[in-house]
Amino acid sequence: MRKEMIKRGLLSLIMALALLSGLGCQAVQTETNSEQGNSSILEMENTLKVYYLDIGQGDAIYIKTPAGEDILIDGGDLGNEEMLVNYLEDLKVDDIEVLIATHPHSDHMAGLVSVLQEFKVESVYAPKVSHTSKTFENFLKGVKAQGLSIKSAKAGVTIPLEGVTATLVGPVKAYEDLNNYSAVLHLSYGNTSFLFTGDAEEIAEADMLSQNIAADVLKVGHHGSHSSTSDRFLKAVNPKYAVISAGVDNSYGHPHRETLNKLANSNVKVYRTDQQGTIIAISDGKSLQFTVNGVTVTEQSTKTDQPAKATSSIKLVNVDRFKEVATIKNIGTIDIELTGWTLTSVAGNQVYSFPNGFILKAGASVQITSGSNGINNPPSQLLWTTNNVWNNEADPAELTNSKGEKIDAIP
Repeated sequence: MRKEMIKRGLLSLIMALALLSGLGCQAVQTETNSEQGNSSILEMENTLKVYYLDIGQGDAIYIKTPAGEDILIDGGDLGNEEMLVNYLEDLKVDDIEVLIATHPHSDHMAGLVSVLQEFKVESVYAPKVSHTSKTFENFLKGVKAQGLSIKSAKAGVTIPLEGVTATLVGPVKAYEDLNNYSAVLHLSYGNTSFLFTGDAEEIAEADMLSQNIAADVLKVGHHGSHSSTSDRFLKAVNPKYAVISAGVDNSYGHPHRETLNKLANSNVKVYRTDQQGTIIAISDGKSLQFTVNGVTVTEQSTKTDQPAKATSSIKLVNVDRFKEVATIKNIGTIDIELTGWTLTSVAGNQVYSFPNGFILKAGASVQITSGSNGINNPPSQLLWTTNNVWNNEADPAELTNSKGEKIDAIP
């Protein structure tokens, strides 16, 4: 039921069977032509499809529910409006049941003005905050032209959709910064879940912690800026995958290294629109499948009888119990932040917590020292205590990440 004014076709080669056969397996890859892939994805039944659109330095996320309802979260910036409309046309969108403007900044709202002009929209959600920009003014005119009123986007609001659960978990209250007004959507289908955060920053994230924000896939806040994705928030969401929407070589330096380190530290697999283009996540309610650059990867089921063993490039390489020195090394190729990590002397039940913000550089080592010869000389040496810690005869050592998962041990 497309609008009569929209007359775009798609290549009709269908690969749905090939894609469907991958669901439920682990790390299965299938290469497809991108247009053929889009066509086959559209034909997949009983699946939730999430398109993190490559829209430059901005956000635009299109969602097709298993019941066939269309959701659009944000629309990208000025200059990319035609690109967004073309994306939606290629995806055979005829109308949009739910349009969410997370907040009034242009890089999220500008494209929505064109969407309101080109597509029939059934409902619009936005936080109760205004802006003096021409973009915001045009957005309001577009909503009015559709004969709609804006529904308040705030924590606790449930969006009526068939077959999925869509609940807004933010904004919780009024803020000074527009970013913190971002409408944050928690969406679940079966055993899989997604969190869409707009540009919500640390203050707003803290206010959401009392709600259910756990999700398998996190749309990283504010394009990966260090102002978002706080340690507490990331721990509460506990995602397996993260998607960052940012423009290539953008002037803000998004995503920031601090955020990438946090995600790596938490063993989160990251997808980026600035590096990989449009990211497509597909859920059958049990497992997740991602399509990037024509390559489809089916991930492990979100519910398993045996939890996956935590892995990391951080290794506990040696404990000299007589000299009271434990050596930890980053054998990977990226820097890792160790905030929230601990080293435990099991026999004495003594625990060392790494300093907040401590980063172990790729290829570097750090010694955790204790006893009378203990020394604090960061980043190569950190002082645990001037008391003896290790039992010289038998004292296992355990290294644990910020999630409480045992990463490495020496018996």
